[in-house]
Amino acid sequence: MIYDLSNSIQSERAKRRFDSLIGSGRLIELKEITKRSLSQNNYLHLIISYLAMELGLTIEYVKQAYYKYESNYDLFYGGENHIDGITKKTYSVSRSSSDLTKEEMTLSIERFRNFSSQICGIYLPEPNEEQFLNDIRIEIERQKQYL
Repeated sequence: MIYDLSNSIQSERAKRRFDSLIGSGRLIELKEITKRSLSQNNYLHLIISYLAMELGLTIEYVKQAYYKYESNYDLFYGGENHIDGITKKTYSVSRSSSDLTKEEMTLSIERFRNFSSQICGIYLPEPNEEQFLNDIRIEIERQKQYL
């Protein structure tokens, strides 16, 4: 579990959790998370996860339906169609976000943030909003069994 010890409520939660672990007699790992800048890909997955959590949807659904299809269709599906050799049906395969250039990734994130704000009414933080992103990381960790 991740706790922000600069937040008094989370600090108390961390103390309670640590005390319960001490009593368990088990092997645990306690480590400090240092602040570092997020790569575009990590940032993207963080805001996709946040929107999924806010909407009560799965991360994969939000990534495919809202990030790739609704916000960035031309970047992910704009390529050539393929004809299946067996069924003879035409289909398109989406690109992976890891195949995007840095400029395309920047554009795709901007479009996704705009979609989230304009269509879903949910603000997604910018990469420099470290406290907001940190709060998101913590909440995603708390909710990850549902995502």
